[in-house]
Amino acid sequence: MFARLESIDVRADAVVFAVASTPLTATCPRCGSESARTHGGYRRILADLPIAGRRIKLDVGVRRFRCVDTGCPAVTFAEQNTPA
Repeated sequence: MFARLESIDVRADAVVFAVASTPLTATCPRCGSESARTHGGYRRILADLPIAGRRIKLDVGVRRFRCVDTGCPAVTFAEQNTPA
């Protein structure tokens, strides 16, 4: 999965890196169909131990897609973290 760095927010107590994936399509984990039909998305926050007194946070944008296979039981799915 490829990602782009959207922003770096340096705060007094933390450094937050906001990232989002760049591929225009995702593969349904149930049927294997490739879809470019986005259905929405959400953000995940991952945190790590402090470095130089500041916490490190990774703010990850995750998209949801609609499966294009009308027979697939997964109507929507989140993009998966797969090795590139």
